[in-house]
Amino acid sequence: MPMNIFVLDKDIKKCAEYMVDKHIVKMITETSQILSLVYYYTGQPEKAIYRKIHMNHPCSIWARQSLSNWLWLKKLGLAMYEEYKYRYGNRQHKAGEAIKKFDEPLLPKGILTNTPLCMPDKYKTDDVVQSYRAYYNGEKRHIFKWTGRKVPYWIEI
Repeated sequence: MPMNIFVLDKDIKKCAEYMVDKHIVKMITETSQILSLVYYYTGQPEKAIYRKIHMNHPCSIWARQSLSNWLWLKKLGLAMYEEYKYRYGNRQHKAGEAIKKFDEPLLPKGILTNTPLCMPDKYKTDDVVQSYRAYYNGEKRHIFKWTGRKVPYWIEI
């Protein structure tokens, strides 16, 4: 299963709003998995709710590099969960509820670093947001749908 962290805006709320419906559903689970995997790395496996998978995926490595990275991803996961509830009539999502309960893992604070660019090289630039927007426009057109939201201004229709 490919994993990713779609950084479509620096503002976490807008980032979640810009995600297509399919990602709003799917990425909450992936984010929960990544956050949970960090507990294995920090010697807190009893806090993990998923089995060990994708430990060396670039997103998993990034999340465990610092508490700042992990906390940013948790905030994104919570924003995606709020967006999910907005789009789907306040329905609950099991992984979203899990994200709400995650305690901070035993990681060094560190600085927030850019998420990895998990995409074909042709979309990669020095700007994470622009790279993910180009990737969305180039590779995700077949799933373009935003329930209850306007199409993001940067989408090329």
